[in-house]
Amino acid sequence: MNRRETQALASLKRLGADRFLTFLRVVEPEAHCGAVRFFLEEPETGKTPEQVFVTGDDFGYSLHVRATADGEFRIAFGCDAGALCGDGGEWEMRFDQNGHAAIVSAVFWIS
Repeated sequence: MNRRETQALASLKRLGADRFLTFLRVVEPEAHCGAVRFFLEEPETGKTPEQVFVTGDDFGYSLHVRATADGEFRIAFGCDAGALCGDGGEWEMRFDQNGHAAIVSAVFWIS
């Protein structure tokens, strides 16, 4: 596995697959981000989130998660489809005990 894949899988484990998918569903209407929309379509292919992150090359989805407080995370997520071709963002998210998520702040990028 390469560095992107290793980091993405470690971050997915830190956040949890259920919270990650909740995050995507919450940010999707406001993100205008292809990476979010395309990742949400992946379960239709029968792949798990872990399988989606492992592509075998340097391009693909990236994920970096850092806990900032109890129930709060800074989530950097995006997709590099090729050299200088991709989009994503960085979100501050708050999760409650019931599994609900709220956006605290968001910044987007495109290349």
